[in-house]
Amino acid sequence: MKTIKLFAPVISALQRQQNNITRRLFAMGLALAGAGLLALPAAGQALPNDHTISFEADATWFFGFVEQNHSFGTCSGDSTLGSFTGTWTEQISAAIREGTVTLDFRHGSLTIAYQYKVEKGTPFTPGNLTFWTGTWVVSGGTGSLEGVTGEGIIGVVGCGCPSGPFLLSGTLSR
Repeated sequence: MKTIKLFAPVISALQRQQNNITRRLFAMGLALAGAGLLALPAAGQALPNDHTISFEADATWFFGFVEQNHSFGTCSGDSTLGSFTGTWTEQISAAIREGTVTLDFRHGSLTIAYQYKVEKGTPFTPGNLTFWTGTWVVSGGTGSLEGVTGEGIIGVVGCGCPSGPFLLSGTLSR
C-alpha cells in the first residue's frame, strides 16, 4: 500500500493532464460543430438516418469485482451524445483484453464491443501506469440509438488503482 500512496500524486497529475488534453480536443470538436464544420445531433436527440458523426467520449472506469477470469465495473463520462453512465465487463488477460461496455444516455444506450492491448507498462502492478489501446465497434443500441452502427479506437489508462480514464474516438452512423 505504501507504493500506491507514493505514486498517487504522480498518477493523479498524469490523469489530470490526460483529462485536460481530452477536454480540449472535445471542446475543439464542439467549436467545429458550432461553426457548422462538424454536424452533431443535439444532446438527447436521435442520430438522423443516413447521417455519420464524429463520436468522442471522455470517461472514467471504476473497478467493481473479479469473477473467475472476468472483471466487472461501472463507468461515467461525457461524450458527443451527452453525459452517460454505464457498466463494463471484460475477459482478463495480461496482454489483450476483450469486453463490452454499455453507455446509458438520457435518450437510449449504446453497447460497444472492444479489444485492446498493452502499449506501455506492466499490468497488475500497483502504482505502475499501464497504457492500453485498441478498437471498438457498436454491437447494439436502444431508444433513439437503436440501429446506430459505429467503430473507432479506445485508449485506457490503468495503474493498479480502483479507477482510471478511458477514451473512445470514432464515428457513429445510421
